[in-house]
Amino acid sequence: RSISYGTLLLGKGRRSLLESSARLVGSSLQPLIQRDSLQKNQQPICTIKELRSRMMSFLLNLYDEVSTATQRTRLFVPSIVPSAAALRVDAELTHDFESILLHWTRQIRETMVQDGPEAVDMLPLERIAFWEGRAANYSFLAAQLQSESVVACISALRSNQSHYLSRFDALRSQIIDASHQAAENLRFLQI
Repeated sequence: RSISYGTLLLGKGRRSLLESSARLVGSSLQPLIQRDSLQKNQQPICTIKELRSRMMSFLLNLYDEVSTATQRTRLFVPSIVPSAAALRVDAELTHDFESILLHWTRQIRETMVQDGPEAVDMLPLERIAFWEGRAANYSFLAAQLQSESVVACISALRSNQSHYLSRFDALRSQIIDASHQAAENLRFLQI
């Protein structure tokens, strides 16, 4: 891996240093916040809960900062997705994954509002740039929502009959539709 002007080259694509750092920190911290690894250190339960909560909050905020910096909505997806049976047994784990689902819901809603209706007084090239950005962000978000790990999180929560899924599902279908609409608008404007 090489670093060049704040960009870390990874495989075929380039990622910003902040984005790469978030992935590195996330992959390093996530195993630490698993209950088993914290209980091996024989910490009091209240300490373990507080540490897990703060680490989860840190990771969610870190991914929000990456989204802001890269102007692409990036979802925090845990590296270890528990089974539906594990969620049924562990109420805290269910709460953690419902918190992540609520965070995703907020991120999608903010993306839809943030990219609100286009300005009427845009010049043609500005309008094309606007739709290019919107199409890129929406398609990036739609791809994340259709990824295996996000689908696994959702299916585990669905099997546990999470009450937060109806709002999330509605927004997920809206963002996928908006992604197709933005791509279509961009194609029309580039003619």
